[in-house]
Amino acid sequence: MDENKIEDFTFEGQEEDESVLLVTHQHPLTFTKESFILIISILILVIIFYLQSGLGGIFSYVFIVLLLINGYLMLKRYIIWRNSVYVITDKRLIAVEQKSFFRRVMTEANLDKVQNVAHEINGFWQTIFNYGNVIIQTGGYSEKNMVLEQIHHPLAIQQKIMKIASQYGGAPLKIDLNRDVKKDDLVIR
Repeated sequence: MDENKIEDFTFEGQEEDESVLLVTHQHPLTFTKESFILIISILILVIIFYLQSGLGGIFSYVFIVLLLINGYLMLKRYIIWRNSVYVITDKRLIAVEQKSFFRRVMTEANLDKVQNVAHEINGFWQTIFNYGNVIIQTGGYSEKNMVLEQIHHPLAIQQKIMKIASQYGGAPLKIDLNRDVKKDDLVIR
């Protein structure tokens, strides 16, 4: 999201005196990677239809149905990717995860509960395109951490979260660059 438009960003449940400081999404490559199989299957369908155009009849109907199914799956994946957002305000960190067309999960942590922020970049593609996970350890009744998965510029996001949490949340934070995601961490995709 353009830095100049952050002040225009609002969300459901935003308090009157709450200011949005940072908005980010998963890296666009995550949408592309997950959609690659659908794109390939559409191309294969188009090629088969073109090569077998003399078949007509039932094949044309099957082709149209398969094309519509692939189009629906692509649209669904795009909407899930586009509507999943991470928001940092001057009071809290909010992760909105769109699960399907009509299902959304919202997780939040008050900035004064943020204790530790780490990031990880794993693998060739994440290294080349500079995306990865940001792990946020919070204090409270839950031992689970909040993980912002596959976001662009994870080091920069980690540093921004630390700066914002220190400025607005109170306690100084520590950086843990060697921490791995645990099995029971709360993973936000």
